[in-house]
Amino acid sequence: MRSNYLNYFVTGFSAVGLIVFFTTPNVATGTPGALNDTGQTLCANESYPLTTCTQANTGDNTLYPRQDGRYGRDVQAAAGTLTKIGAGAVGFDFTKIANDGSELPATATLGPNPTDWACTRDNVTGLTWEIKKFRIGASTMTWSDADNFVIFINTNKLCGFLDWRLPEVQELSNIIYVSSDWYTVAIDSSYFPDMHDPYWTNKNLHIFPTVSFLTGIVNNNNSNDYFPVQYVRGERPAINSSYIDHIGTVTYQPNGLMWAKCSVGQTYRMGSTIGEGSCTGTGSYMDWASALQAARSSRMDGFNDWRLPNRKELESIVDRDIDGVLIHPAYFHQTLKDNDAGYWTSTLHGDGKAWVVYFLVGTVFPASFIENYAVRLVRNGSSFDALVGNHPFFLAVNKTGSGSGGVISNPAGIGCGDDCSEKFNKNTTVTLTAFPSEDGKSELTRWVGCNSNNESGTTCTVIMNTAKTVTATFTSNTLIVVKEGIGKGRVYSTPAGINCGSSWLDCNAAYKPGTKVTLKAIAGRDGVFAGWSGGCSGTAVTCVVTMSDNMTVHSTFEKKPRPDFAVTGLLFTPAIPVANSPFSVAVTVKNQGTKDGEGGYLDVWANQSTWQKCGAEGNAWVVIGPLAVGESKTFTLGDLRVRTVGSKNFGIFVDSWCETNELEEENNQVAPIYTVN
Repeated sequence: MRSNYLNYFVTGFSAVGLIVFFTTPNVATGTPGALNDTGQTLCANESYPLTTCTQANTGDNTLYPRQDGRYGRDVQAAAGTLTKIGAGAVGFDFTKIANDGSELPATATLGPNPTDWACTRDNVTGLTWEIKKFRIGASTMTWSDADNFVIFINTNKLCGFLDWRLPEVQELSNIIYVSSDWYTVAIDSSYFPDMHDPYWTNKNLHIFPTVSFLTGIVNNNNSNDYFPVQYVRGERPAINSSYIDHIGTVTYQPNGLMWAKCSVGQTYRMGSTIGEGSCTGTGSYMDWASALQAARSSRMDGFNDWRLPNRKELESIVDRDIDGVLIHPAYFHQTLKDNDAGYWTSTLHGDGKAWVVYFLVGTVFPASFIENYAVRLVRNGSSFDALVGNHPFFLAVNKTGSGSGGVISNPAGIGCGDDCSEKFNKNTTVTLTAFPSEDGKSELTRWVGCNSNNESGTTCTVIMNTAKTVTATFTSNTLIVVKEGIGKGRVYSTPAGINCGSSWLDCNAAYKPGTKVTLKAIAGRDGVFAGWSGGCSGTAVTCVVTMSDNMTVHSTFEKKPRPDFAVTGLLFTPAIPVANSPFSVAVTVKNQGTKDGEGGYLDVWANQSTWQKCGAEGNAWVVIGPLAVGESKTFTLGDLRVRTVGSKNFGIFVDSWCETNELEEENNQVAPIYTVN
């Protein structure tokens, strides 16, 4: 396999060595989590073959209403109203990228030179894909080899990037060109030449999925099989984050799709919190025509534009990191499991077949119109409708970051908050205004997806010439105080937020970026502040930090210097005392504290197992006198006796009158066991 690695990387050009060009690559466009359209522009009718989508074959009063070929970027491109950054077939928008990271025209060709084509950027998703020529026997590898070889590609900075990786299944399937004809190669070969069958994707739990660009099929394979790999870079799609709950429906913000939580034939029953709702009823399995008609007839939540999702839309909610049914159970309840949990899409696969997504195994295969599968409805997202004269476009606002805030729109429609999506008529200029949270702990730090934004950054202008997603990032930096040492103390802050004493709950607080926070350390009654570390330094009781990022400050409190007297040695003479006979003991006392001190009285009891109170008098006693730090003294106490034989406790009490304030008082008394014959 090592020879295959090199052959793989030099992209099939003979006599070409590995040439690496270290330049600054172009910044990606696009939106993570956005979806390409399927590539489909034809529709089925009651008599074959497939034809242009019209009111007669996919209108709401037909046998096959609301098919994939009626909606989206593909038919918008066919109508000549889709604006692209680059180029590509139907609704796809790609840009060729050179070895040195620069953008290239669509006419550029593959090659080893700095300005030759080597990568393709998807301007819809922002992902960049490697491009290479396929060589039989030299371009395939096991999944493990494919996963490891990406280290080599990153080391050599392909197209100027260092973050190449195996693609997720949804990412690789998202560039499939699902032509209406089953025999057509399922990719735009102008930007992805010489594709073979199938390609590895990232592992999900125990599943090793592949995507075929000859058949369009997504399948699971053995990790030891040999397949090619198409590496990708860019932000991963967030499959399970950014959902907005609407009780019986849920909206995924990055692409603006609103989904029914329940399958057709089920009824949603609300729970007390998100994830506690349920879908009652058995659900319905139906043929493809009935599935399309069920979407057309639905008036769920008062909407009349429900439709059957296209293939890529339905694939986007498959979650291969879950054991069992591969869909998020907090948002999609009681998914129907018959037929491997297969659900219809509106996307055709030639005459008489449509694509089905199987949520029990994560695969995608075509099925005949007459087979029966489950149905989940969707709305919004693919705003362009070939059968509607005025084409509104969907605008979705996605809020991210460590802070909090809201976004509103002008014209009205978005109040995000809770309502983060709306449709606006074509070419409408929408102004979005961001409001950081009222607690003053957050600020807007970034817009993504705007046509323009003002200098202060609070507003963003969007021209609605296509469906768009705008991301507003609110940032709040967290200050954490960690208390260390054996002493007691408290740290509090100005502005308020930190009040770090005995509980850790008040030892962290959020602040607006750039805020100057003053920390003050106050030692407890028996403690002393020893100093700062981490985000602060020194031993002054105050410390000022500027919240340019998340920060951690360590404060150390020690106990005040005090003596600490403890018994460290005991010797009996004779070694085993005899009942009713005198014996003596040698007791060693040490000052193991941090300050010199007076040891007070040393009292002993020949047989005493209970702890004594201050001022108790033993069978014998002696004055300890002063002990320096670390100093030990040994005292002999005699004329001790016990009347009976057996095991006894010899009681010892250092500083028995409790005259000295020590670091630890509990270690002043001991009662070791000894034997009397």
